[in-house]
Amino acid sequence: MAEFTKLEELSSKTDRQLAQLASNQLDFGIRAALEALTSPADPTSADKSYAAAQTALQEVGRLMALLGQKQDRNLESRRERLRKMLETFVAIGSAASPSEAAVADFARSMWEARGCPEGVPEDDWFRAENALKSRAASSKSGHVLAVCGGR
Repeated sequence: MAEFTKLEELSSKTDRQLAQLASNQLDFGIRAALEALTSPADPTSADKSYAAAQTALQEVGRLMALLGQKQDRNLESRRERLRKMLETFVAIGSAASPSEAAVADFARSMWEARGCPEGVPEDDWFRAENALKSRAASSKSGHVLAVCGGR
């Protein structure tokens, strides 16, 4: 009986560590995706940040698969947010201007990255809209998203 308890304890500790690793990867991926989306002046840097965020998303997927049914909703929600940010990055490269949905998703991501503070939501909206429009403009000026082929 004591061995079973030790095994359960070890399993629980391992699950907590896997969840923490996934959380750390999500933090890194979200920061990298924000960097990619807000780096219109340096498309090469934006592409590198996008690739790092994409790699983080894949690693989180592997870690969450190991957690199986034990994964928490917060991790899944943050993983979905990162996925949407990466989709926004790719969509901007092919769109004439960012869609309202892309601006809304990015504004929410910026707000969450700042810790969900109280304030004026329009500030995040305008920051997101300006960043995405700048990103779209730099994409139209001849920059090709080299990393998109690796999606």
